[in-house]
Amino acid sequence: MNFTTHSEIKYWIDQLDILSSAKMCSAPRFLKPFHFASICHILYGKQIESFTLPENIRSYANSMMLYEALGISPPRKVDRRDRAGKYHPIKLLKNESEVSRIAENLTAILAEICGDINTIGAIFTTLEEMISNCFAHSGSQSGVYGSVCAQLWERGNLAQIAIADSGIGIRETLNQNPKLSSRLMNENSCEMAVQHGITGKPKEKHLGLGLALAKELVVRNNGVFYLLSGNEYFYVRQGRAKSGRISKHWKGTLLIIEIVLNNLIKISDVWDAWNSNERMENVEFDIYF
Repeated sequence: MNFTTHSEIKYWIDQLDILSSAKMCSAPRFLKPFHFASICHILYGKQIESFTLPENIRSYANSMMLYEALGISPPRKVDRRDRAGKYHPIKLLKNESEVSRIAENLTAILAEICGDINTIGAIFTTLEEMISNCFAHSGSQSGVYGSVCAQLWERGNLAQIAIADSGIGIRETLNQNPKLSSRLMNENSCEMAVQHGITGKPKEKHLGLGLALAKELVVRNNGVFYLLSGNEYFYVRQGRAKSGRISKHWKGTLLIIEIVLNNLIKISDVWDAWNSNERMENVEFDIYF
């Protein structure tokens, strides 16, 4: 199983932009969670009554509960594949009280393969923080703060988790902190957001740990961390980081995390690294239609 590339994500964002205007777009033959989370993000806002997918991916979309997430009945004669708990179907983020349960369910599919308690604990903490961020920062007016789904490929020794929110985006969120305004004039907002201590809401005691924690854990796992907001992106792939801009504007934020299942990680390693530079005792963590 190969890691997701920047080119794959950029291609899909371009296609979703076409879908939004032309009501039709191309689809890759092999879909991953980020495809489903992002298309759900686009189509939910359209309040569509029906849409059509290529025949070869209809069953997978049904298994990932894309139709249900959009409030649409699945097409007739489309089976739902039993993937033996190796996936987490699309879940719309509507109620903040469900954050811990969603994080637990996502972590559970990884725990079936990865038995290391430290790694599982680190993944749960990261997911809980990332999902909470959707409610804290997205500023949704529709009652839906985002969507999340995941897939585990046991033979490929890889898992992907994708979270898409429909909010104001990272740049606008960070702009709420006056201390960051001058930096934002010259820096990539996604790259800034993954730095320890960066937050757009310091008065609300947001410590800027969520994205920084996720990125550091993925780096130690030798996996992939990809963050897209507006037309800015930042990603780390097997320890190599890159940031830049894309031509199309993504409303909100898209986060993709790919974890190598046999590369163990400890959340304590991140705390130790941060504590060596700064004392942190008693911290609470915050297609067509």
